[in-house]
Amino acid sequence: MNNFFKILLVVILFITIVNYFQIQELKKAIGRQPAMKSEEPTNLFEEKSSKEVIYIGNRQTLKFHLPDCEWAKKIGPKNRVYFKSKSEALKSGYQPCKVCRP
Repeated sequence: MNNFFKILLVVILFITIVNYFQIQELKKAIGRQPAMKSEEPTNLFEEKSSKEVIYIGNRQTLKFHLPDCEWAKKIGPKNRVYFKSKSEALKSGYQPCKVCRP
């Protein structure tokens, strides 16, 4: 029984170390994502023509949303990224939200 706990401890330690390094690599990758450097729109929820649609990305999940999406409204200011087009979001490595389907 004592050997079982030693093996279990080693396995848990190994998994923890691997996860730590994966998280560090993910943080580096997120930091390299290009973000649009512009001022935030004053009213994200006003109606706009299809040419003026702004997409809102989440730096943590790498998903992008329409401004009126319930998930876009939950993104904290530090994690928000704004895109002028769907193609810009896709080129930056973001995936479309499965709820609002931008």
